This record gives sequence, structure tokens and C-alpha cells, in this order.
Amino acid sequence: MTRAKGAWGPGRTAALWTGAYLYGSTPLVYWLGRRARVDLRATGSGNVGATNLLQLGGRWGKALALVGWLFDASKGALPPALALALGAPPTTAALAGVLGAAGQCWPAPLRFRGGRGISAFVGAAALMDPVAWGVSLTPMIVGSTWRVLGKRRAAGGDGQDGRPNRSRSVPLGCFVAAALFPLACGLRSVRSVRGGRISPLAPLALSAVILLRRLTAALPDDAVAGPRQQPHALLYRLLYDRNTRD
Repeated sequence: MTRAKGAWGPGRTAALWTGAYLYGSTPLVYWLGRRARVDLRATGSGNVGATNLLQLGGRWGKALALVGWLFDASKGALPPALALALGAPPTTAALAGVLGAAGQCWPAPLRFRGGRGISAFVGAAALMDPVAWGVSLTPMIVGSTWRVLGKRRAAGGDGQDGRPNRSRSVPLGCFVAAALFPLACGLRSVRSVRGGRISPLAPLALSAVILLRRLTAALPDDAVAGPRQQPHALLYRLLYDRNTRD
């Protein structure tokens, strides 16, 4: 589609970014959980995300989790794709993906308590720079594979403190992916959204949203192992998405 020069102004940018955030704020995963009579904020990890939805188990839980994950991924991919089709500048379009991810993390309908934004990150990164996106997926895949290989030990039940055994490899892989993506974009001579050059600000902003969400999210163990009780809690939040190592 041919872009009309000079046709894109601040008004369209504001409308695009507002729409991207509102779309990202649509809590479909939460609604799917409620349809299954489960409040994701009060069960499992307390995270409003497809992984927590998957814990419902059975075909029903898997189907809901897949639908929810695909929709959440579209929060990062659909806004920039639509923006480009409408003639938005590449950086403006890329930042629409960032706003979509921010909507998943801080959705207005849920009083700004949403998911971790990883699925939206995957969608947005794919549109920003497919090569850097592929690089950033590697630690996610490694972390998930390690989790599957060690699942037998993780399925051993609750620990002595009454909390279930939790994976470190998956959240660590997601952290590395978020940190690696802007670096991979910066090392490439061409940063692009479907061929158009974008500002380094976009991948940095996308990763910042994901990492900031980890630092500020309410966690199930906050009451007994919050940052005031654990001096390294903020580091553990970044690395393992919780206040403690285990």
C-alpha cells in the first residue's frame, strides 16, 4: 500500500496509540478464566496470563490457554501491522506495539493488574525486527525445554514452606529474551518494521515495559517474602519473576 506523504499527523498518532493501548487492555484471558469459573488473580501464580490459564488442565484448559495466548500475542503485533497499512511512520507503528504490550501488563478494566506481557512482547518484536526477534526467542525456547526436561522433579509437590515448586528456567529465559532484544536490534545495521527504519527507542521501550512489569507486579509470596523481608527480592523479580530464588 502506498503511503501518502504528509498525511500522518499528531492527531492520528494519538488515536493510534490510544487504540493500541485499549486493545492491549482487553482482558480476554481473564474473561476466559471467569467463563471456566476461575479468577486467575486468585489462583496459581496470580498472573492474568495464558500460562496460568493452562493450569486449569485438560483439553478445556489447553484450548482456552491457546486462544488466550494468540490473542495476547496479537496485542503486540496487530496495532503496528494496522498502523503500517494505514500509512503510519515505522517508529510510530512500532511504538503502537509497545502500547499494546503495556495494555496487557496494565489493563484499565482490571484496575491495571494484568499479565507479564511476554506474549505481546513476542508479537511486537516480530514486527519490529524479525531477525532480532528470532534471536530473542532462543533463551525462551531453551528455558521452556529445560522446564519440560525437569518437569518430573518439579511435579514432586509442595515444598516445606507450603508453596509449589516453581520453574526458574522459564522466567529466566523470558528475562534474557527481553534484555537481549534491544541489544540484537542495535547490533544489526538495519532495524526495521517490514523494511522501514525505526528508532532504537522502540525496542528499548518494549523491553522496559516487560522488565518494569516484573518489578511492580503483585506476587503471591509478597505477604511473606516481600522486598522488605528479602534484600535481593528486586533482583529475583527480574530474574525469576518472584521475590525469592525458590
